[in-house]
Amino acid sequence: MDKLQNEFMQKYILPFDSVSYEYDPLAGFIVWRMGTGGNAELLHIRAYETREGHGRSLVYRMLDRLADQPPYHTVYGFSRVSNKRAGAFYKAMGFHLVPVDGIYTDGKAIMFWQEFSQLVRLQRRYLKL
Repeated sequence: MDKLQNEFMQKYILPFDSVSYEYDPLAGFIVWRMGTGGNAELLHIRAYETREGHGRSLVYRMLDRLADQPPYHTVYGFSRVSNKRAGAFYKAMGFHLVPVDGIYTDGKAIMFWQEFSQLVRLQRRYLKL
């Protein structure tokens, strides 16, 4: 591999070539990846039991892991508008919700996003740190 190709791989391929996750057999899982522009994309989250704080705990575990990586500007993701429970969860977590057309073939989507630093502030306030 020549120097130019190596630089290409390091900058444009490898950072986006894998996902990170937290898995808890009792609580659930969360999956994310590095996005472009200093952002982290939350891909999947599932709490095995709802209304027990597991979803919040999984998001906080993701934030803790992201704190050890390059600085992030925002955390974002997409969900179907029809998934009202997800929308309510992301809103309660402090994310902004923005309707987006054309993301899913079977319906409209919401993009949820929040600045990483604000999510950390909300986490500390919630945990009373």
